[in-house]
Amino acid sequence: MSNMLEPEQLHIDFGLGSPPDYSTFHPFPTTRFQGSKYKITDWIWENIKFLSFHSALDAFGGTGSVSHMLKQKGKQIVYNDILKFNYIIGKALIENKGTKLNERDIKFILTKDKNINYPTFIQDKFNGIFLS
Repeated sequence: MSNMLEPEQLHIDFGLGSPPDYSTFHPFPTTRFQGSKYKITDWIWENIKFLSFHSALDAFGGTGSVSHMLKQKGKQIVYNDILKFNYIIGKALIENKGTKLNERDIKFILTKDKNINYPTFIQDKFNGIFLS
């Protein structure tokens, strides 16, 4: 099974509708991923803000911190990453224009279902080593 994304999984929205109110965006969630550009997004913006551009390609999107920052600046973003996990996070944080979880959604996601036997491989094999 390949981690490569199929072309139909990519979505580019260059619609002419009204842009969202970027001041209401949720702040970028912190991660501890090695190589994340989160800490230098302000520096990146300071070095590219003089360029005249309306869209950007984040071909190796990773955590999506650069794409998220550019979206907040009102740019159209094409986000991609080879890892499926990053792709899903990118769809939620960058492509998503307005879907928000309500309290019921969050409770459903965070509540264990007593009828499901959840696998514990990571917990069992890496307890006390990497995850805290």
